Amino acid sequence: MIYQAQIRQFVVCILLAVVGSGSFADEYTHSSQESLFRSGYEYYLSIMQDEVDRVSFETQEDEDTYIDLVDQVARMFSKYGSEYPDSNRGMLETYPKLYSIHNDPPLCSQYRFLTAAISKKVSAEQDSGRAYGLLRTAQRMEAAQYPAFIQGVTLIHGATTLQKIGYRQNDAKRINEAKAKGLALVIESASLEGIEPEYREFVAYSIANFCRSTGSLSVAEKETLCLNIFDDPEADQWVANYALGWLMYDKAWDARTAKWARLVNDARWGVCGAYFTIAQRHLTEAWELRPHWPLSTPLLIGIANAGYGDPGRDTEFWFDQGTSVHADLEWAYTAYAYSLTPNWNGSKEEIYALLDEISKRSKSHEHMGYIQTVIMSLLSRHIDEQYEVFYKGNHLAEATRMMKEEIESRNSLVSNFTFYETLRSVAMGCFMTGNYKDSAYLLKNGGGLSTTNYSGWETDERFLHYSYALSTKYSDDLIRSLQASDDGKPDHALMILKEIQASMASTPDELYETVNGDPFQEIETLIEKVENRTWSD
Repeated sequence: MIYQAQIRQFVVCILLAVVGSGSFADEYTHSSQESLFRSGYEYYLSIMQDEVDRVSFETQEDEDTYIDLVDQVARMFSKYGSEYPDSNRGMLETYPKLYSIHNDPPLCSQYRFLTAAISKKVSAEQDSGRAYGLLRTAQRMEAAQYPAFIQGVTLIHGATTLQKIGYRQNDAKRINEAKAKGLALVIESASLEGIEPEYREFVAYSIANFCRSTGSLSVAEKETLCLNIFDDPEADQWVANYALGWLMYDKAWDARTAKWARLVNDARWGVCGAYFTIAQRHLTEAWELRPHWPLSTPLLIGIANAGYGDPGRDTEFWFDQGTSVHADLEWAYTAYAYSLTPNWNGSKEEIYALLDEISKRSKSHEHMGYIQTVIMSLLSRHIDEQYEVFYKGNHLAEATRMMKEEIESRNSLVSNFTFYETLRSVAMGCFMTGNYKDSAYLLKNGGGLSTTNYSGWETDERFLHYSYALSTKYSDDLIRSLQASDDGKPDHALMILKEIQASMASTPDELYETVNGDPFQEIETLIEKVENRTWSD
């Protein structure tokens, strides 16, 4: 079979993994996932700093705006606290503002804007022009001594785009050479040479992530790229093993498909198992090389859960290994919680126990509220009653405590979108359990700017309508109205609502910056519902 030949080839690679580059003498250990991705943000800022320093500004306002926009670019590259959930959209909005202040923004931003613009596919002609622009940008990066990895991905994206949509006559050789050079630069970057110790883990992760996920290369090309990294004696073996292991992990799930297990045929199970076996070897090798770089452990949890791991290292083992280094390693929590769901012969009681453990860890580690809420949401998707977790035990109270602390000490790792969505999700739980005060606090401090909850919960209709005004300065009055309704005093509740309506009407031009919506319109809806007793609770 084809797969046997592939397995033999990968076994050779495993043997190669024990030779090659050694570990660095000055290894740097990040204390948290937040610290790791903050280092990525700082890494991209450092790359662009010289270019920013060379710009002269007409006003102090221009300088401040420009620096803030460059900061946003670094956040989009590193996925560290960006204002935008979609980085393509973010670059399409951010880059024109940069360009309006200075017509030669940092080359990083030029590359990222061109790739985002290409993804919009306005026309083949425009995409072609932007792809050629990527090749020119890569040339300038080389002259500016940009990191090899960034040069490489810029060349690869530009060349592969032109190969897909067409290029100018007689340009075939140039395009092929650009792609080949880009691939060579990515392989070169896998040595991690010249990367400052505090940035190495992030850069290693970025290289591996590109090798297994880029849409610019086919699956076969990505596989070849990973194998060529193994062939390079200068390549760092954590990068080589993590990249190939991650790619094989993805291929295993692709082979299995998302069907119910009973609907997956034997041939697919065989291919899935072969890929999982290879993935397990490489990801374990990466972990053994550097256990203080724990990003392979969430994938190893998934492999162990699927039954292809080392018998002596189960899902709990890998969960402990990952979170003992990064207590906030969300990927490890979600992978482990998924392994505890009834679909995988687990139980909701085990997930509740995990929530208790997260609460315990939150006493000594920051930014655990997001993880608590994500796991609560995951649990809600795997039990009959989606809101059960709001009422059982003290899990909602703990999530509320953690997110109130988060408001005071914001975790820059997550995007504004995630911050707002988490606050809204917890606020809905508080509202549904009668804790209107905390619900209002969470909404007024960001939750009101989101219109969605985590996917485990449908939006409660009563919360939906009350949340708008609860997100504003009228929250105290609205809480009195809610309490009157709960106490069986609808007329008093209605009187308060009408007082709020009159106050809002007296300032029709007032902007409500803490809410995404129209509170005045929702107050009218509330009045109608309270008058007609039309709540569908």
